[in-house]
Amino acid sequence: MYIPQNIALDADRPRLMQAVLNSAGIGSSPLIASQMATLADAGATRQEKLLAQQSIGTQVLANKEWRNSFVDIANRIGKVVVQSRLYRNNWASFKQGYMELGDTVEEVYIKLLEAHDFDPERAENEVFKREIPEVLSVFHSVNFRKFYKITISMVELRAAFVTWDGLYNLIGKVIEQMYTSANYDEFLVMKFVVSKAIVDGMAYLIEIPTPTADNANMITTTMVEASNNLTFMNGEYNPMGVDTYTDKSSQITILNTKYAALQNVEVLAKAFNMDKAELEGNVIMVNSFSFTKTEQKRLKKLISASDYNGFFTETNMNALDSVPAVTVDKFFFMIFDTFYDTEELRNPEGLSWNYWLHTWKILSYSPFANYIAYTTDGAQGTITSVNVIPSEAEVQTGQNQLFTATVKGTGLYSGAVEWSVNSTKSTIDQTGYLKVAMDETATTLTVTATSTYDSTKKANATVTVTKG
Repeated sequence: MYIPQNIALDADRPRLMQAVLNSAGIGSSPLIASQMATLADAGATRQEKLLAQQSIGTQVLANKEWRNSFVDIANRIGKVVVQSRLYRNNWASFKQGYMELGDTVEEVYIKLLEAHDFDPERAENEVFKREIPEVLSVFHSVNFRKFYKITISMVELRAAFVTWDGLYNLIGKVIEQMYTSANYDEFLVMKFVVSKAIVDGMAYLIEIPTPTADNANMITTTMVEASNNLTFMNGEYNPMGVDTYTDKSSQITILNTKYAALQNVEVLAKAFNMDKAELEGNVIMVNSFSFTKTEQKRLKKLISASDYNGFFTETNMNALDSVPAVTVDKFFFMIFDTFYDTEELRNPEGLSWNYWLHTWKILSYSPFANYIAYTTDGAQGTITSVNVIPSEAEVQTGQNQLFTATVKGTGLYSGAVEWSVNSTKSTIDQTGYLKVAMDETATTLTVTATSTYDSTKKANATVTVTKG
């Protein structure tokens, strides 16, 4: 238990009292001057000094004018200990940088190319035939424009201090609090992006036992296995189902503090085949993937009302509380600073200064990046519906059509789907990219998206085929 200690002020008590009494015009009183001399006398006993202090207090309180003056002057601060420190967002390194111009980022993914059989005869007819690469793209726009403001009145502050050091120390800490507020809010919204992707079904879920001291090493083995799998080309671990991989240096594992407390750093480093320094760059902590009431209160002013009301349900918070860890590709974070600037303006009439800190960002996540979330026993949710967009399409033979699927559910679930088409000639890949064959004979095709989480939940789209 911490026991507060008495800390000596820069000036001793007699000198502080003398300064206050002199400022109030009271120190010239002969009786008080005599008592002050006793306080300053190194040879005076402790009892004599206590009696002198009591005598001074009695005289000051008995005189209304002296009492008011003394109270006013005594309110001045002799020493300041500012309980404030600059907060730094440990996740800031995951941002994708500063974008000086524009307000939208187009994220493009070029799909793997198909292999062709070598055929000299066929080459004679197809050498100049175009084969355009299949490109998928999503757009991320600025969705965070905030500023922080603070007013400082030098005149009022100066009246409350007896040292310039104390005055400027407080002013510096007050201004510093703008940056602390911005940094802390940045962490909250980055955490929100990670957690919202889980709630939206964008993460690949791996179920594990509820972590305990006894099974922590076993759970780490499961996480290492998943980490190893991410290094191989696969379309299973990202929302769009594109074939990609994440090497070890690009993997970020985020542990909640409950699970991190169960696991030894040495064991983690050995399990991930890293030294401690490497581990610190790839394994970080979060208090929880859910949000406390205090965090929710701040986030309510940082994100849109629709996001807030749809996200912060009791069911969502309980589900996120059951997630001990996630592993993401570092390019999962589609977070860019687009504007960061400070302004100041003096109010000559009010003799004060206003300071502003403006910060604008793109806050989003990549649907092409691998993302694994670990959930505990019984914490996974249910699928309520699957929807295919567009639900109807007209496609010529030899042409293509991209379909997307929206999966909704409760609790924690995966939003991944498996695509299929009822044709022996036309094909559809796991990103929803339909290729209608040149020799397709059917006039109508049915495209189906089936939930990989619950195969009983599916949706269809009707494709009318026309001759190209």
